[in-house]
Amino acid sequence: MATLKKLMNSPRFLLMLIICVLVISSVLATVLNNSSWFSLLLLATIYCALSLRPRAILLTSVLLVGYTAAFNLILLDFDFSVEIIFVSLVWIIAAVVTSTMRSLQHELKIRESYYRNALALSPGAMITLDPDHIVREWNRSAEELFGYSEAEARGLNIDSLICNDDPHILSRARAISKRVTDQKTIEKMRDVRYTKEGEAKQLLISGAPIQIDGEFHGVVASYTDISELADHEASIRSLVQQKELLLKEVHHRVKNHMQSLIAMLNLYLHAHDETAIKAELIEIQHKIQVMQSIYQHLYVEDHFDTIIIADLIGSIIDEYRSSLPLQNTPAISLSTDKVPLATDQALQIGIITNELLTNAVKYAKPERGLLTVQVSIRSLDQNRLELSVRDNGRQAIDLTPKEYGFGLQLVEGYARQYDGQLRIERSNGGNSFTVEIGIEETEA
Repeated sequence: MATLKKLMNSPRFLLMLIICVLVISSVLATVLNNSSWFSLLLLATIYCALSLRPRAILLTSVLLVGYTAAFNLILLDFDFSVEIIFVSLVWIIAAVVTSTMRSLQHELKIRESYYRNALALSPGAMITLDPDHIVREWNRSAEELFGYSEAEARGLNIDSLICNDDPHILSRARAISKRVTDQKTIEKMRDVRYTKEGEAKQLLISGAPIQIDGEFHGVVASYTDISELADHEASIRSLVQQKELLLKEVHHRVKNHMQSLIAMLNLYLHAHDETAIKAELIEIQHKIQVMQSIYQHLYVEDHFDTIIIADLIGSIIDEYRSSLPLQNTPAISLSTDKVPLATDQALQIGIITNELLTNAVKYAKPERGLLTVQVSIRSLDQNRLELSVRDNGRQAIDLTPKEYGFGLQLVEGYARQYDGQLRIERSNGGNSFTVEIGIEETEA
């Protein structure tokens, strides 16, 4: 059968068929002196030829119509010539339409085969529904995911089938169905559906309406099982919460240890009567209090990655101002850009600010009036920061680098750590301490 079909579709067979029919029809028409026999056989040949070989439509049509007209003229059958040509054209048009339809049907079968294979081989559950959301097609992955065979699922409402009569899930499922019915596409919506055995599955649900000429004909829906991924996410969230709790506990313990150090220094402070020792203990106590304040601001208040430096420096200045005696309290002002910093580096910058502020208040003595201190922070570019503390006093100590006190040595050390430097400028108007450092990149 396959060999016969192959033979009938070959161009050589088609050519031989047309020649044979032409010869037979010509002999019959001549013997009977009637062109009708010729026309009928010709038309049958045209139809067969066009049905077998659609690509030969135009050539065969032109040749046979021309041959028909010429043969009728030779037989002087003028009465039938126009009629035969007209009828021939009608049959040719019919044959062309038939051929075109067969070609379209063939293309449709190819595309349907693609669709069927894609549906069958899809790793996700693929389901097609009619306009009422009744299951039409149910692929193998859907069978494996939900436990229903295609025969069991076909003809049932999809929402009732896989929602297990759970009112909340059924309500959400119907809301999704309504959106798709309103010809809106659903993409990767997370929700729960149930298997035949009643097991809840975490799924990614997508759906798209099938529209032809603006008319709604059904839905193509896909369901991807992410239950294992959801379990991993829940486990990771639990671990993160545990680590955050542990981290907060560590930070609170560090803060409490600092408080213990302050209390111990306070005991030593009351145990000594010497003014010099008391002054040193007070200064150490103050430094620990500042570090405690910075630590509180950075770590205990959930600034785990970045912090805006303006908030930190403002807090340090407020803490420092509150620690000073009410008499002759200096006027401290702050001007700063909103620069985000990594918390680790913000700790060092907070210490630098406190040391420079302490140095200005401790050693700068204005010739007249109240001591004023201006703290400013500005961003030089994306990778550099400038911190400066200016006062209006006279510097009462030698400021050569070799004779820096502990505070200035600490400032210079932190500056060098971040590829920076400390600059000290003295003038009649006061003193200026400027630290320029590189800043670490922060996550946006």
